Amino acid sequence: WGKELKINLSFITWSPDSRSILFATPDGAVNVYDYVGNPLFPVKIYCLRGLEGKTSPLAAIEWYDSNKSSFSYEDMDENAAQLCIAYKCGRMQLMRKETDDHPFLIDTGMNIKCVKWNPNGNVLGVVGSLLEGSDGKGIVQFYNAYGIHIRSLRVPSNSGVVNSLSWEGFGLRIA
Repeated sequence: WGKELKINLSFITWSPDSRSILFATPDGAVNVYDYVGNPLFPVKIYCLRGLEGKTSPLAAIEWYDSNKSSFSYEDMDENAAQLCIAYKCGRMQLMRKETDDHPFLIDTGMNIKCVKWNPNGNVLGVVGSLLEGSDGKGIVQFYNAYGIHIRSLRVPSNSGVVNSLSWEGFGLRIA
């Protein structure tokens, strides 16, 4: 795929079915293009409501690809989110698909650096630092695919920030 776009990009991700591509700009806008590069529509961003006029750069876009998983997670219904759009300010939305008009809205209370779905797509790890009271520790927060906070893990760090996350193959451990 190759096409020259006249926009600056900060994140790009293919949809799991390879029919569309999400392009995200440095100002936080997310746009959907078809597989040949034709613009389709902007993704509605609900999680930044109340922050109008403030700069909100993206931290991550992460799409869970159930096609790559060797694990069959049949218990997840169509209400489970598969797409996470996260902003550095700590706000994120979990969406069932790119056209979801009712995403799960989350304010993590942290500076987000990275998000990753576990291999089963039922847990999202969110890493970074707390906005207040970090006491020199980074943090990993875990959410299920319905936007419910599961738990927080404080991580000792020289910088007070966790920058990355990797799940082991069964989705039970992180590094």
